[in-house]
Amino acid sequence: MALSGSIVQNVGSRWRVVLEWTATQSVANNQSYVNAKMYWESFDAYGKVNSTATKEVAIQYNNGAWDIKTAAGLAGLSAYQKKLIHEKNFTINHNLDGTASFSLDGYFDVNVTLSGVYYGRIDLAQQNFTLNTIPRSSTPTLNDYHVWYGDSFIIYTNRASSSFTHRLRYNFSGNIGTIATGVTTSYTWVLPTSFMNYIPNATIDNGTIYCDTYDSGGSLIGTKTVTMKGYVPSNVIPTITSVNATEYYQAYKDFMASTAGPYIQGKSKINMTVSNPTGAYGSTIESFIYTVDGKTYTVGNGVGVSNYIYGSGSLTLTGKIKDSRGRESTIKSTILSVLPYQAPKVTNFIIQRANLDGTLNDLGDYAKVTRAGTWSDLGLRNNVDITLRSKARGTTTWATKDTLAAGTSGNHSDVITVGTYAVISSFDFRLDLVDQFNTTLSLAVLSTGLVTMSWGKEGVGIGKVWEEGTLDVGGRLISRGRQQVKNPSGTELEALTEYFVQGVRKGWIGFGSTGNQEDIYFLSDSGHVTLYPATGKEVILANDARIRQHDYLNFNFYNGWGHYQGGTGAYGTARFYKTTDNEVVFEGLIEGTTSGSSTNEVIRLPSGYRPEYRKLFAQWGARVDITAGGYVHCDTAGTVSLDGVRFRVPS
Repeated sequence: MALSGSIVQNVGSRWRVVLEWTATQSVANNQSYVNAKMYWESFDAYGKVNSTATKEVAIQYNNGAWDIKTAAGLAGLSAYQKKLIHEKNFTINHNLDGTASFSLDGYFDVNVTLSGVYYGRIDLAQQNFTLNTIPRSSTPTLNDYHVWYGDSFIIYTNRASSSFTHRLRYNFSGNIGTIATGVTTSYTWVLPTSFMNYIPNATIDNGTIYCDTYDSGGSLIGTKTVTMKGYVPSNVIPTITSVNATEYYQAYKDFMASTAGPYIQGKSKINMTVSNPTGAYGSTIESFIYTVDGKTYTVGNGVGVSNYIYGSGSLTLTGKIKDSRGRESTIKSTILSVLPYQAPKVTNFIIQRANLDGTLNDLGDYAKVTRAGTWSDLGLRNNVDITLRSKARGTTTWATKDTLAAGTSGNHSDVITVGTYAVISSFDFRLDLVDQFNTTLSLAVLSTGLVTMSWGKEGVGIGKVWEEGTLDVGGRLISRGRQQVKNPSGTELEALTEYFVQGVRKGWIGFGSTGNQEDIYFLSDSGHVTLYPATGKEVILANDARIRQHDYLNFNFYNGWGHYQGGTGAYGTARFYKTTDNEVVFEGLIEGTTSGSSTNEVIRLPSGYRPEYRKLFAQWGARVDITAGGYVHCDTAGTVSLDGVRFRVPS
C-alpha cells in the first residue's frame, strides 16, 4: 500500500520515460485523489536531444480512456534535464472497508534517432498500485474492562473522521439493547444493576459492546466490538428481616401456654425459621443456616428443627441464608429463654416403726415416714404429685398410702404416719415424685419389730421378730470361739473372720476352703453388701436383704451396632441383668457407625426389662435414651460406655 509510485521505461543508455504518481486521501469521502505526471528525462551530459517537431503523449488509468496530449518540441531535451511532458489528475473511490487499488499506463511517441538508433513510440508497461486503506469503522476501547454493576465507565469510539457518528449497543448473557446514539468521540455509561438479573447463579458476566459507525450522510459504514466483564458487588447479598423460634412439640406449647418459649432444658426442640428470605437480583435461596446451643443446622426448605436443647438460661439463636451465587445474608439473632429442668429428686426417704402419733417405737405397728424432694419449678408451672405406696415383702401389689399435690414450689418435705404394719413382718415402701415429664421413685424397707428374741414355728429370731430360716438374726453377731459354718451340702467353710476397713469393723466374711467366689458370705454391720453367690444360690443377710447371683443377658443389637471390637478381650462383653429389687443394670462397651433416632434403635430390651418412663443418661461417648417401649438410642455414633446405666422397672 502506498500514496506514491512510478513506472520507468529506459530509452537507450541516456534517456528514459517516467510516469510518476502521488495521492492524497479524504477519510470523510472515502476517496483518494491521484496526480500522475509523465517525464522525458536525460540523465547524463550527452543526453541532449534536438527536436522541435510535434509529438504525442498519453496517460491512462483503470483501462479507461487515454488522456492524449500533442505539442511541438516535446522531445527536445538538454543534458541532465527532466522535462514534464504530460500531467493528469483523477479520483479513486475506495471500497466500503476503505481499501482501493488502480492501474496506470502511458506512452510517448518520441519519433527521434538517438545515438544512431531510431525510436518511435515508447510504450510503458501497465502496473497496478494499491492505495493506503482509509480508516472507516471506528474501533471502540474502554477506560476499564472490569466494571462493577452500578459503576460508570467510558467507551471511546476512536473515530477516523470528525464527521462520523456512532450507535453503541450491548450484549450481556444474550440480552441485547442500545446504549446510546449519535455518539461522537466517547460516551460514559453506568453498567445497569438490573443486568445482575441475567446471572442469578454467578458473580461475573462477559459483555460485548458494539460500535456502529455512520458517515456524514447517515449511512452505516461498519461495526466493531470490544469485550468486557461485569462484576456483582460484594454488598449484593440475600436478605432476611429476622430469625424466629417456636416450640417443636405441641405438648410443650400447651404446657407453657406459648408457642415461642420459654423452652424446657433437655425437653424442647426448636422450630427455626427466618422472615422474608429474599434473593438479590434474581438469585434464589439455596440453604438456611441456623446455630443454637452450640450446634449448626443447614436445611434447604427454610424450617430447621434443632436437637434437644441442653443449655439453659438465655441462649442465642442465629440465622442466615445462602443464595445461588454463594452469597450469605447478614446474620440475624434472637434470644431464647430456656428454663432449667432436671427430673424430680428424692432427697430424703426414711421409714421407721412408730406409734399412731408418730412417736418412734421399735414394736410399733405404724410407719413414720420422713420424706423430702426437689424438682424444677419451670416458672411455677411444673406441678408435682407425691405418692407413698407400700406392700408386704415378697408380694407384688402396691397399696397407695398417701397422695399429695405438692404444687409448683420446687421442693417439699414433711413427716407423716401411716399404718398399720404387723411387727412380725417386713414391708417395702415406695415414694414416687411425678412431675409433668418424669417419675422418680425411691425404695425403703420397714423391718420387723425389734425384740431380743422371738420364737417362730420353724426357727428363732434374735434381735428381731422371726420371719424365716432356722436362725433369723437382726444386728451384729459376735462369737468368742471358733465359728464352724457349713454350706447347704454339709461342707464346712472356713471360720467367719471379722472384716475391717480403715480400722473400723464392717462385718464378717466366710468362704470355703477352696477359695471359690461362689462360697463367699458377707454379713455387714451397715447393711451394704458386696457379694457374689453362685447362680441359683441365695444368701440371707442380717438386714433381711436377699441377694442372688445375677443372670446376665446379652443385648439384641440393631442398625449396625454391637459389642466393642475389643469386647472379648480387656473390656469384656456388653450385657445386662436385673436385680431382685427390679433394677436393670447395664455394663460394657458398645460401638456403631450410625446415631440412633426414634426409628433407628441401637438396642431393644425384652419385656420386663423396660422402664416405666423414658430415661436419659449422659454416658461416656454419647447420650443414652431408653424409652418405655424398650428402645435404646445413642445420639452419637462411635464407642459408648454403658457402665453406670441402671434404672427401676415396674414390679
